Amino acid sequence: MTNTFSKFETGNIYNYGWRAIEIIKKTPKTITYSVIDHYGNFNERRTEPKRAKLLSHTYTERFMADGYEAAAAEAV
Repeated sequence: MTNTFSKFETGNIYNYGWRAIEIIKKTPKTITYSVIDHYGNFNERRTEPKRAKLLSHTYTERFMADGYEAAAAEAV
């Protein structure tokens, strides 16, 4: 069984329930992101871009976004 390492890609949007995260910029150690509340709805709202330290786990990249852990998975 082969497992691939999931990484965040610049410009992609990752959906986590009622909020989505857009990746604006990525360096080897940090990530710049914007949170989108109610993604795809009429009341969609975007926050100011923020920076976080990029964490590397066994099979995926992760970072802490406003108290929530965001993991790289399939983009929207």
